[in-house]
Amino acid sequence: ADAHGRARVRVAMLDMACGGLAGLAAKTAEAPVDRMKVLFQTGTDAFTWRGGVQVMTDVVREEGWRGLWKGNVVAAARQVPFAGVNYAAREAIKSSMIERKPTGREKTAGGNLTLAPWEKLVSGAGSGAASTMLTYPLEVARVRMQAARPGAKVTLRAIFEEMYRSVRGDAQARVPMAGLGPTLLGMMAYAGVTWTVFETLQENGAKAAGHDPKDTNPMQNAMYGGAAGLVGQTVVYPIETVRRRIQVMKRQAIHAKGGSVVVTADATRVFFRVWKEEGARGLYKGLSINFVKGPLALATSFTVFHWAKNELGRG
Repeated sequence: ADAHGRARVRVAMLDMACGGLAGLAAKTAEAPVDRMKVLFQTGTDAFTWRGGVQVMTDVVREEGWRGLWKGNVVAAARQVPFAGVNYAAREAIKSSMIERKPTGREKTAGGNLTLAPWEKLVSGAGSGAASTMLTYPLEVARVRMQAARPGAKVTLRAIFEEMYRSVRGDAQARVPMAGLGPTLLGMMAYAGVTWTVFETLQENGAKAAGHDPKDTNPMQNAMYGGAAGLVGQTVVYPIETVRRRIQVMKRQAIHAKGGSVVVTADATRVFFRVWKEEGARGLYKGLSINFVKGPLALATSFTVFHWAKNELGRG
């Protein structure tokens, strides 16, 4: 029993390390596109690719090439533990599901048991929830840095000082978790959908080729990951738009005798405000950017994770 327990811990640590590496690679690869997307998503201008190129040009002119990766240090600090927990939790949930009910399952060419589609969805959603709760304050800081207009001097210290600035009551304790509700919902849906799509494509591709999914080559994993990212981000994009708006919304303080009151943003109100003022297009503003960002991020992430796990697992 002790040996089995130690083996599971080693597997979990391997999954976490490989997941963190995958998250770092994916976030660094997508950072310039993500910066452009956030600037449009939190503004009022309609997105066009010409406008996107102009925004990136403005960023480079005002901040240099490094400006395209503004906030990426914070993003990496969040993404490494986020992806590590996400991958490790998902693999742990998958193993638990198979152990609880090993009979009646399909097998891969290598003899490994697989999950049913609903189990893939649930296990992915669970891992997404766990990783989101762990790293959310850093996500808020990242988005605020990326949403800063070109040339604006924004530091991580200033953001955290603003997030924790003293206000009446317990409101300051909730500031770092602004937008958590829609973020949690969106990540559970996103992780569930992307894991389901990726693993289904990988299993079917391996079955057609007559080999185990673990032996899928990096190029195929990149293609499956790209497809998963495209589907997942398209499905949850309205939720992402709402949470971005909440995260970067300036706090409106009503100064009165004896203190101030903080006006907080409600996800439902933000959703209907965007719908009323900008229509459905407002909720999907910048979606076309995700046709590049989504596939790029997950293609990189899934490919690096499986490559690293195969390489390190041999040691």
